Amino acid sequence: MAAVLLLFLPSKLGLSGETAGIIYSIFYFAIFILLFVGGRIADKTRNYKGSICFGLVLMTAGYFIIAASTPILANRTELFLTAVCLGLFLIALGKGLFKGNLQAVVGQMYDDPNYSKLRDAGFMWFGMFVAVGGVFASAATIGIKNCWGETNQFYFYFVFVVSFLAAAVSLTVYLLNRKQFPAPAEAVQKEKTDRKDARQRLYAIFAVFAVLNLFYFAFNQKECALSYFVRDFVNLDAINIDFGFTAIRGAAVFRAINPFFFIILTPIVLWLLGVMRQKGKEFSTLRKMAMGMGIAASAYVFILVVSAFLPTKAALSAMSTDEIELMKITPWAIVGCHFILTVSELLIAPLLISFVSKISPTNCQGTMQGLCLLASAISNSLLFLGLKLYVRIPIWATWSLFAAVCLLAMFIMLLILKWAEGIGK
Repeated sequence: MAAVLLLFLPSKLGLSGETAGIIYSIFYFAIFILLFVGGRIADKTRNYKGSICFGLVLMTAGYFIIAASTPILANRTELFLTAVCLGLFLIALGKGLFKGNLQAVVGQMYDDPNYSKLRDAGFMWFGMFVAVGGVFASAATIGIKNCWGETNQFYFYFVFVVSFLAAAVSLTVYLLNRKQFPAPAEAVQKEKTDRKDARQRLYAIFAVFAVLNLFYFAFNQKECALSYFVRDFVNLDAINIDFGFTAIRGAAVFRAINPFFFIILTPIVLWLLGVMRQKGKEFSTLRKMAMGMGIAASAYVFILVVSAFLPTKAALSAMSTDEIELMKITPWAIVGCHFILTVSELLIAPLLISFVSKISPTNCQGTMQGLCLLASAISNSLLFLGLKLYVRIPIWATWSLFAAVCLLAMFIMLLILKWAEGIGK
């Protein structure tokens, strides 16, 4: 749904691009604010499972309202806009109640000392199935566009129908398995903490958030500066993946390749970590995250080497189309870069929520998971700075800076590692 929302608002509601952008921005801002609100609600009521269930119901209802109103109210602009905004609000509120609290419940499964050593592995499996959803979303959106793309009415209608069906399946699976998930009263509880200990835990979490915000400024450039680099300097005509039911071509490949690599690599990384665990040599959660930051730096060094001979972005305007085409690099270099970045992400994204679930005070597990997602998003507000660098300075200098930021974050993480791990223990 997110992939077509900015196209849907102007096309079906007649809104200007600027107005559509404002609605889109408010929608995503509301999601991250409501993640905090949803976490607080679950922490206060101690009803994490109920919050998750209600969130799924609201999301399903929101998708249904937009899907149903598209063919029914398409010619009644004011009512249609009201229905769409209501649907988007329900989706945002539902996600706020669902996502962070689901992570809290996953963490509660590993509060039992019998399973605590598997906490990182559990969250890596969790992250892998999020990636499965990402692959499904990309394939479904492109498949719908290929089948019904000629008629906007059907294209947008079926996108929202698929979103509704996916949310309904998720709700059904959750309801069928709800009794198997722990409730706070049923899970093995952490020791009751006094205020001083709780503050220490929160300090450690916020310190890790700060380091991650620095790191994500560079890492998330794969969605910003690296995407523009692909557009300007990569031969997109040379890449095409056909799944039989739909073909993914050009730049669309790179939107699907990260979750695809995540799915393929997760079992391999988990096997390696399992071997190390059996030998008593498994690294701590924060040390794995520091390793992931170093791996991300190597991805930018790799793309630096590949693109060292390319001109600056500004110099392209003085070149002919034929000259630009001749200098474009193979897309498989970008695939390799994404592969390295995915290995890095495997050691960071799921392990961050694992760390937060481990040391959060028992009375704010949902809140901390909501803040974890919010903190990860804050750095996205600075991504435009990376794009400015890409446009104004040599490309090799841009990648060098991103690599340096990743290494700086790794160094800071290693500096606070002993203190934060001590609190975790």
